[in-house]
Amino acid sequence: MADITKKVDRGVPPTERMVSFTDADAGAGDVLMVYESLGGPAASITIEAGGAMTVRFNVYREVYPRRPGNDFMYSSGHDNISLGERIKDNAAHLVSVGAGETWSNDGEFPVKDIELDTVSGTFDILCTK
Repeated sequence: MADITKKVDRGVPPTERMVSFTDADAGAGDVLMVYESLGGPAASITIEAGGAMTVRFNVYREVYPRRPGNDFMYSSGHDNISLGERIKDNAAHLVSVGAGETWSNDGEFPVKDIELDTVSGTFDILCTK
């Protein structure tokens, strides 16, 4: 269970950035950090699966505790962004891809990260911005 990041050259214009994750890079339980790799969320994801697999999209969320106090100051009761914490949400969007199939989101939703729930074979995940 590791977070996998493959940095893309920031000299490439943002609309032309892409990154590919394969079975050599990650396995079951790993999270592909798309946002950190591309420098922003991916607009399009294409998954080519050699074996059956299931993935979850956007599993990480940032939560912030409230600032203490009730002195009616501007900062009281607001989120304390200096104490943010990343949590993993297991209720994230789950997709199953059959053996030998190709799945694509066609830009339906932005993707910040991808968790490989189950993997049984080779795969290639192409993320484009």
